[in-house]
Amino acid sequence: MYLSAENFYFLKSDGFPLSPSQTNILGIPRRRAVEVVDARRPNYLSDDVTRKTINSQRNFLVMRDGVVVRAQPKWNVPKDAVGEGSIDAHSIGGFLEAVDSVNGFVQYVPVPLPNYQSYHGSWLATISRTPFIMVPHSNDKLLTIDTSGGVRSYELSPATLGKSFNEWKHSIGGTEDQDLRIEFERESDAFDASKLLDPKIGKFDPSNAPHHGGNQWMGGTGGYSTAGLGGVGGPFRLDAGHDVHQMPDEAKRQVPEHILRKAREIAKAEYQKKLKVLLLTPCSTRVTFMLRLLLDDNVPPRSRI
Repeated sequence: MYLSAENFYFLKSDGFPLSPSQTNILGIPRRRAVEVVDARRPNYLSDDVTRKTINSQRNFLVMRDGVVVRAQPKWNVPKDAVGEGSIDAHSIGGFLEAVDSVNGFVQYVPVPLPNYQSYHGSWLATISRTPFIMVPHSNDKLLTIDTSGGVRSYELSPATLGKSFNEWKHSIGGTEDQDLRIEFERESDAFDASKLLDPKIGKFDPSNAPHHGGNQWMGGTGGYSTAGLGGVGGPFRLDAGHDVHQMPDEAKRQVPEHILRKAREIAKAEYQKKLKVLLLTPCSTRVTFMLRLLLDDNVPPRSRI
């Protein structure tokens, strides 16, 4: 069982409630800060009478793995604990003091100020020394709710932080080893209508060399009449993994209707061929697509469990 005390980071009983008659109390004394992040206090906490009404134990939570979290005001956080110049004290409403009682270290997480100021100081003084309170969300996360109604989620458990970081890194492509792609926007006068021919798929290049601006190869970019990316008059998009030379939208609007119609016919024919290879029908394809839409809403959350 964990206990809260003003002069300690935490107190811990190693026997209660199994042996309430005899137990040891363990604790880590709080070091007195020489300098704090911001020594100024709100007006509603300026007199001793008001400060006595605060129940500071309300902002005390115990997370999984023995992480003890407490909401701390700026005047109670050592300046050297957050780093010189690493934060702007004027934009911070307070800190989450996370104490790892197992590994023995303390970390301070800044909580931004509310979006607007509340003028109910006497009411705030009965709740918290910070402009926010903490609410347990799960064994791994907690929420802060500030005086303007803002809600923020924090994850402070060492056991899950590494996993969550890897998931976040993977979601933004940080773990993928792939070349960056550059997109070149071509000028509006780069379009030459005389180069528009009947739509076709194009020739396959076994070397997969980059092609752009022509009307011969499939998988090219910024060209005419073939399957690729960024061009005009082609039957469908085909990504070969190269940098994209993008024709402007104005050029695409100038493609004649008979060429667009022919391109749609070729695309439909190729689509039917692909269905036969996959042993699918248009009806089963639509069903598969609908099932995928239903699964997409559930796969991301379940993958994080």
